Amino acid sequence: APFLKRVDSEKLTGFLQRWVPPRGGHNSVVKVEWVDGLAPDLVSICSRTTKVSLQCPRADPEMRTATFEGSERDSSESPVVCPKLRLHLLEVCANIRAHVHSSSGGLRHLKRMTGLFKVAAPAGRLMFL
Repeated sequence: APFLKRVDSEKLTGFLQRWVPPRGGHNSVVKVEWVDGLAPDLVSICSRTTKVSLQCPRADPEMRTATFEGSERDSSESPVVCPKLRLHLLEVCANIRAHVHSSSGGLRHLKRMTGLFKVAAPAGRLMFL
């Protein structure tokens, strides 16, 4: 997205990752609040989608891109109810838990995790942010 290239480097803090283009005209992110041992149907999984299109020239970049990290008034939240997507997200969380356990030599055990995911365009791949 061209508007992402116009950045005031004096105001930057933290770190950035590669931009993952959304599947539609609005940015959307899925948040999973996973807890070890909690029944899958009780795990909180919701998505947040920007109200303003990514291509809207009148809106600032934050309004076009920010989901969970932005203002609640600029995006809308809805639960993820698709059983196939929910199952896939829970499998990824379990794989992350197993990876942390094995890469720490068995010393680290994730008990809970909040993960942000994006369904990337055009193939619809699930990306862990």
